[in-house]
Amino acid sequence: MYVDNGGKKIGLALILVGLMIVIIGFGKHFEESLKVATLTQNNMVSFKDYEVLEGEIKYKLPIDWICAEKVSINSSEVYKNEFMSEDTNIYGSIEVVSGTNGVEEAMEQCLAGIKDMGINKYDRDTLRINKMNVETVEYDIKFTNNSVKHAYEYYVPYEDNMVKVTFIISDEKSRENTNVVFENIVKTFSFDN
Repeated sequence: MYVDNGGKKIGLALILVGLMIVIIGFGKHFEESLKVATLTQNNMVSFKDYEVLEGEIKYKLPIDWICAEKVSINSSEVYKNEFMSEDTNIYGSIEVVSGTNGVEEAMEQCLAGIKDMGINKYDRDTLRINKMNVETVEYDIKFTNNSVKHAYEYYVPYEDNMVKVTFIISDEKSRENTNVVFENIVKTFSFDN
């Protein structure tokens, strides 16, 4: 009896390719579902739209967050939105800086500032968000009364501008998925050229 091993291998390879396509398709579906679930779990259901530079940059923040927008702060900082969650556990800012020498220089300045605060332990990473490389830095700020705040900074390049998004949350309110929540907010950014 003759067994065609080549045919079996091709058939097995086709089955595996088909399964991979199905898994990738379901993965995209579940990724969106997980995003919604993570935001809902953290009481972030409704969002308010914001526009910068006459609509070139758009993003969303939870609707119940308290925000203070400022435009044309100085020659390099063209926009800033300082925000705080309704329960005051999360605060931070979104800054649009023009005429920068790039994200790398901004990261160097950020890391120098972190070290100036006496913080030597931080995590730096590059994330792929909305087809862009976004530089991130995470670090802890320790206060004298033994309280700790976690800081998450995102540096997003956009033409001659850079968007810096900062989130700060107290240690007792931080959860294992906090960084996922903040990444999902950063994913709301869109840029029109």
